[in-house]
Amino acid sequence: MAILWSLFALGVKGIFLGPILSDWVNEEILKVIRNNYDIRLIGNSEDDIKSILKQGITKQ
Repeated sequence: MAILWSLFALGVKGIFLGPILSDWVNEEILKVIRNNYDIRLIGNSEDDIKSILKQGITKQ
């Protein structure tokens, strides 16, 4: 978790987390980090890869 908080401090956004979240993450905390840091939960691998590739294309 220290690495995650360090990435937040550096302004890194769009991180995929999971598949199992830490015990300290509840719905309220998840909502805050999703809204502020664009955190995404790992889901279906094909959909995740499509999302990552789409982001890379749109940022160029």
